[in-house]
Amino acid sequence: MNVFIDPDNEGMAERGAGFNIDEMICKAKEIDENIPVAYNGKGYPPPCADLSIHFGFTTQDLPYIETEGTPSNYWGDYSKEPGGDSYINVGLYTDQKKAMQLRRTKQLLDEGHGYLFASTWLQNVPPNYHLGGDGTGCDPGIKWWMDFIKENYKQD
Repeated sequence: MNVFIDPDNEGMAERGAGFNIDEMICKAKEIDENIPVAYNGKGYPPPCADLSIHFGFTTQDLPYIETEGTPSNYWGDYSKEPGGDSYINVGLYTDQKKAMQLRRTKQLLDEGHGYLFASTWLQNVPPNYHLGGDGTGCDPGIKWWMDFIKENYKQD
């Protein structure tokens, strides 16, 4: 199966609304134990969770997927102007941000975890459905990251 339920996108339901994510996950598993349900709070997943994602801690017993993978401080002033809703620097990455992104991707994949790249290139309005290029002003995009994945993790 290629689908799982995340009852707390980016940890907002727990922090912002006070929902008990552990209870939500366990209730979902009571309804249908075959549907994978992820934990995304800042802590260890409850025993009823099937995997830990993003803010959730890694454990020996459950798979982990970074579902919001970005270089450090990417979603701050680099991607949005303070108080603004529109993205800036869409698909642009400094050499330092690219290096951080590749380092974190490699670390998690080499440890056997999953990694999803979160990027203004993909989430801009309208979204870009093609990979673009090398992340520079002349050739924005995330192809540089996908090339890294292909070169380092290609399965035969």
